[in-house]
Amino acid sequence: MGAVKLTDVSFTYRQRQNKSLSGLNLKVRNGECLVLAGLSGSGKSTLIRLLAGLIPSFFDGNLRGRITVFGQPWNETELWEKAAMVGTVFQTPRNQFFCATVAQELVMAPENYGLSPDRIRTNMERATGLMGIQPLFDRILTTLSSGEQQRVAMASALCLDPQILLLDEPSANLSPDGVASLATAVKEAREAGKTIIIAEHRFRYLHGILDRLVVLNQGAISYIGNPSPLGDQAQCRLMGLRYEILNRDTVETKEKAGNWICKNNIIEIEGGAFRYQKKLPFVWERVSYIFKSGETIALTGTNGCGKSTFLSILFGLYKLNKGRLEKRDGTRISLVLQQAEFQLFSPTVLEEIGLSSFDLSCREKTKFHWLEKFDLDSLTEHHPLTLSGGESQRLVLAVAFARGADLILLDEPTSGMDGYHLEKLCGHIRQAARSGCVIIIATHDYDMIEMCRAQVLSLD
Repeated sequence: MGAVKLTDVSFTYRQRQNKSLSGLNLKVRNGECLVLAGLSGSGKSTLIRLLAGLIPSFFDGNLRGRITVFGQPWNETELWEKAAMVGTVFQTPRNQFFCATVAQELVMAPENYGLSPDRIRTNMERATGLMGIQPLFDRILTTLSSGEQQRVAMASALCLDPQILLLDEPSANLSPDGVASLATAVKEAREAGKTIIIAEHRFRYLHGILDRLVVLNQGAISYIGNPSPLGDQAQCRLMGLRYEILNRDTVETKEKAGNWICKNNIIEIEGGAFRYQKKLPFVWERVSYIFKSGETIALTGTNGCGKSTFLSILFGLYKLNKGRLEKRDGTRISLVLQQAEFQLFSPTVLEEIGLSSFDLSCREKTKFHWLEKFDLDSLTEHHPLTLSGGESQRLVLAVAFARGADLILLDEPTSGMDGYHLEKLCGHIRQAARSGCVIIIATHDYDMIEMCRAQVLSLD
């Protein structure tokens, strides 16, 4: 029996003219692990939203075609019934949380659906063990890092024990140990007979688990079949997908610099330590480093180790509790946060570039130049908050590079990025470094580290 069937499905968001899904025909077998791939904006997240029941209930637009789930007409099914059948992990996990603490979030859905206490306890113990979040049990959700939130969202979906799992970029912000936990969870769910649909740009962790690959292009299916194209570099490049060949163990850690008096020093930190409150332990301490002109540095470490905090301190959002931090006079800094929507303020994409420029007289030609570099030139009059996750991510990156900063701080800049735009971004990073800019990147993306020729600082 088929789990999901889509017949001539099309969808256009109310705010946009182009179709996000166009004449889609797809059958997903019961117990199958299917991966949705393709360029950013190709319709992957829209399809996940559709199957999760959020279209058209939450995301307004024009929906056509027929959708059935286990033979049940999906458009005629109540939302609470859909939620019982389908567990979803969204691209931005914090948007799906309803409770204050991790423990409350994990039990909320099972309790609402009347599962017995014993079953809730069993499901929760299994899910938290798989995702390695037992130490987070009593934490406030808003205090977690993005990677930790992603783990909690996955565990929460597993706690309800749904028939179908819908995962939208579930590995985007996870450290290598988190990705390993995710792979184990997906494998166990598949072996238990669950139907799994994953929108992804990273495929290495799904080796041996993935049954079929579906590549979307402008809302239509351009490829459907076995995952063999993922092992072919030419095919991946043609489809705009990542070709993952790098073993993370081959990336070498940069040694601490020793010369503190140098004309091309941009920013220096010595004996740095930070904690959010006096009674809390330090996030990290005894950190010393010199960032020199032309360097590309990758900050690595497990989820919650303080990478985003480190970037915030370099930018000036927080102050060190101990140690010293010095910047070269006149240093201009750009910061790109993990949550792109937090940095978008203008009514159009074109105006966003000009608003955030150090040079307030930024010419139209310059704005178009940077939008073109990041493949956003066809979206100039769109409102930034109507863009897809990948498009809004590229917009804040375009703003950061357009400013002509001396120091660019990037927090997980490739979390939802396809192979084509990953290569382009790495090219921009290398070019900025050649011009003397310092680029510091908090990342778990070892493919990007290799392509940017970055040196690694681990906060573990």
